[in-house]
Amino acid sequence: MSVSNGPMPLHESYDPEADALYLQFYEGAILRQVEITPEIIVDEDADHRIIGIEILYPHRNWSIAQSWLARHGLSRS
Repeated sequence: MSVSNGPMPLHESYDPEADALYLQFYEGAILRQVEITPEIIVDEDADHRIIGIEILYPHRNWSIAQSWLARHGLSRS
């Protein structure tokens, strides 16, 4: 997985019914999904660029997601 400069998402969306937060970093076709945990899934394109990340139950998974984002140059406060 790789990222170029772009720590802030282009788009954020929250689905209250699913209790899911999605952070989109780039426009592009998603080639594969990588499961970081069963509740945190990363979308990648053909060049292994991180397109976005889905965080289920963000109230309990945010610290894990935040650590992962920081390690991949996508830190959020």
